[in-house]
Amino acid sequence: MTQAELASVGVAFHGPWPPPGVTPVPLADIQAAVYEELRDYWRRAARRRMLWLHDSWIDLGLTVLPRISAVLSGGELITKTEAVSRLADFGVPAWLTGEIRARRNGQVVRLGAVRKVHRALVVRRVMRRGVRRLSRLEPQARAG
Repeated sequence: MTQAELASVGVAFHGPWPPPGVTPVPLADIQAAVYEELRDYWRRAARRRMLWLHDSWIDLGLTVLPRISAVLSGGELITKTEAVSRLADFGVPAWLTGEIRARRNGQVVRLGAVRKVHRALVVRRVMRRGVRRLSRLEPQARAG
């Protein structure tokens, strides 16, 4: 994914672009890698209860869903900021999207224990549903 992102949207601060060794990655390869990560890694992660008590996992996991969707459905590589703007498509409540946005802007978001447990339950449910939904998508490059 890193090579694909560099080749498609990278910028040179010095020297030629792209640098030697950074070549475009075929869309079918990107989609296959993303689909495999979804089915092997994120399916297992979505089941883990304690994982979703941690802000970093919440931010990573929830932004992964729209990013995977964009790659599988249309071959689009989107930023994390764009992914946050698409969280409602996965049933992420506005209050949770606001928390993620605040953390991405460097703000500290403090929650009590009860609120963290509630949030973890919400996130786990969203993740499990999202992974299930995305697992049914046939990557467009392979379907054609």
